Amino acid sequence: MVMTTRPMSLGSAVRLTPEGRRTRAAEALGGQDVAVEWSELNDRWRVECESSRSAYAVLHQRMMERLMASDTAGTAVLMENADVVVHVPGPTELDRIEPMARLVLAIAALLPRFVVQDNPPLLPGATRRAVMALRAERRRGHA
Repeated sequence: MVMTTRPMSLGSAVRLTPEGRRTRAAEALGGQDVAVEWSELNDRWRVECESSRSAYAVLHQRMMERLMASDTAGTAVLMENADVVVHVPGPTELDRIEPMARLVLAIAALLPRFVVQDNPPLLPGATRRAVMALRAERRRGHA
């Protein structure tokens, strides 16, 4: 596993896992994933996110192209709060660490500026729910 952080607090975690027997079984049992217009990406990756809007914001054309590169085979990607994580199951071989670090940095760099700006980091002790309630209250006050 290799991880980096961005100055943000992404509201809904975006999980990308390689499609396989296990993910297809989950779909057969009613599991949902986010589908994009690129069918090859849908065939290769299972995209899970509570908010499809968040997933689509992150999965722009350049991000999808990067995810389809050959060095991502068998890799899982997680974007949650400020963290961007790449993971390959099993023990991490030393010669895989540098390529995984390059991959996680490339994915973090491809996060759109508006995603980072629209999801600023939370203050210590603050919860996403409290921030959302405060925003809703402010909108009602300006309406």
